[in-house]
Amino acid sequence: HNYEHLSEESYKNIIKCRNDDYEKYMHMYEGECLRKSNVHVFSRDFFHVIDFEEPQGIHPYFGLDFGWTDASAAIRCYIQDDNLYITHEFKKSYISVDLLGEELEKALKDYKKGGKYVITADSSSPDLIDLLNKYDYPCKAAVKGRGSIEAGITYIKTFKKCFVHPRCQEFLKEVYNLKYKTDKHSGQIKEEIEDKNNHLVDCWRYSLEDCMKNRYNVNFKYNDTPDYIDWI
Repeated sequence: HNYEHLSEESYKNIIKCRNDDYEKYMHMYEGECLRKSNVHVFSRDFFHVIDFEEPQGIHPYFGLDFGWTDASAAIRCYIQDDNLYITHEFKKSYISVDLLGEELEKALKDYKKGGKYVITADSSSPDLIDLLNKYDYPCKAAVKGRGSIEAGITYIKTFKKCFVHPRCQEFLKEVYNLKYKTDKHSGQIKEEIEDKNNHLVDCWRYSLEDCMKNRYNVNFKYNDTPDYIDWI
């Protein structure tokens, strides 16, 4: 954004609008249409954009979605007091797997070569997961299949709020535009979520997969999943 010609007061008003009412900010300053609340997955008051201080002793969670022309994406988040916090994002095209680990280490705090934290990745690319591990970047496959998107989002919506650091603008655009599918004949809203323009949202789900399993103390197995996934 080109804010250099704005007065300090105008700039502060824009930032305040972004932090207080992200939907209004997207409409007024990003040119997005106003949303139809019932077709969008998340309510307007679930997300709060704020430059928060991260407390000591939190446990970070990491998720990764592979791409090439369509960008690779990754996210870092944590949980505190039944709230979610999105701290860092990564989204970049044309990154080969031999360089991806280094790029993730630069972008995601605490994720390191030979480190103790594991990133949970898109299981449809087992060879890429193996290569990341070969380069000593801890990575494991997410459990995917029919219903996994809805299950992950349902779990996320059990939290009270989600606080998003202002640097995570690509993530905010994705969750702002995340919608349910609609019937093309009647226009009625379906239970399935549109699976497009949601790479960081996918990363978010992957990152919290173990938390979801632990909360409900169940082993997940979805329909129509590839045979190469090892179920936990």
